[in-house]
Amino acid sequence: MVVVCGGQFGGEGKGKFAAYLSLVENAKLAVRVGGPNSGRRFYYNGQTIVLRCIPAGVVNPRTRLLLAPGTYIDLSVLHDEIERYNIKPERLGIDRNAVIIEPEYRLLEKRSDWMPCVAQLFLEQVMLLQ
Repeated sequence: MVVVCGGQFGGEGKGKFAAYLSLVENAKLAVRVGGPNSGRRFYYNGQTIVLRCIPAGVVNPRTRLLLAPGTYIDLSVLHDEIERYNIKPERLGIDRNAVIIEPEYRLLEKRSDWMPCVAQLFLEQVMLLQ
């Protein structure tokens, strides 16, 4: 078993190395842990591969791809990558403990006033309980 993990938050080349190992070692499984906030970019066969959700082992058609427990999944990002890299359903596994980022969460993130709104709703609920 070969495991690629980094000692920092990113920019170390983990994706490039994982893609390389999936080819050289003919990896049976490539696992992604994390979220779509960070991406991996590398070049393969004259093509720029940009990934935010799918594991870098996508370059080896024989490698099964897994989104691990605790991985945050933005369904629009996942859908785009599945389409772009023509990933067949039987090749991709999603752990039942992966987290789906709901579209509403993205809308809330864009609002600068969302946290006070949530706090206000919480306080109103507490007041109703008294």
